Amino acid sequence: MQAPVSLRFRVFFCMSLPRRSAFSLAYVGRLLHTLRVITPESPVKYAKERVMVQKVSEFEFFFPSGQYIFNREYDGNASSMKRMMKLVDSFRSDSTMRLEKLVIAGSSSPIGTATFNASLAEQRAEQMKQRLVERKQMEAQEIELEYIGENWAGLRQLVEQSKLPDKAAVLRILDTTKDAAQRKASLKQLPQYEYLRINLYPDLQEVRCIFYYTQKEEITKVIPE
Repeated sequence: MQAPVSLRFRVFFCMSLPRRSAFSLAYVGRLLHTLRVITPESPVKYAKERVMVQKVSEFEFFFPSGQYIFNREYDGNASSMKRMMKLVDSFRSDSTMRLEKLVIAGSSSPIGTATFNASLAEQRAEQMKQRLVERKQMEAQEIELEYIGENWAGLRQLVEQSKLPDKAAVLRILDTTKDAAQRKASLKQLPQYEYLRINLYPDLQEVRCIFYYTQKEEITKVIPE
């Protein structure tokens, strides 16, 4: 049962108004009769709940041009490997986390022939998988391999994000030249080619480890009335 709501009114009479305009007690009574009493809203109630949240974590490992043997000391690989192993260990020790799959994607820059680069990307991905499985850090059935080959999409993204002068000329070649060999030849004719080769191509010579997993997390939700 709701508690009664007490209403207080103060009635002021304006002496400058004619007598017929002043509030009468009868009018005040009618006003009180027509007022609708609004009860205060009930406080919102909350509850904590643990739910499974989908997550993705990525780690990049880089390779010198034309090589597929993993070098832990090359270009920040040691730091990336340390962070990745911390996540892998969590799958074994933390019951709130469950690995769904690991995708290992190998890619290369456009330096060299398309056939050589396709093989290079494949060997890089295979090497990373072999390393993880042999060291008992991952099970083979948990890993999927993806061979990107020459990573033209990645190159376009790097060019777009770079401070490369007249990047529009580079993007035009990437967007309009369909044949890969012709695209390489056209890029080599540009004055920006050395910048591409030195600053952007090394970032395409990589293996990317992408973990798809779920983790239980506590959320706060509103309890409906």
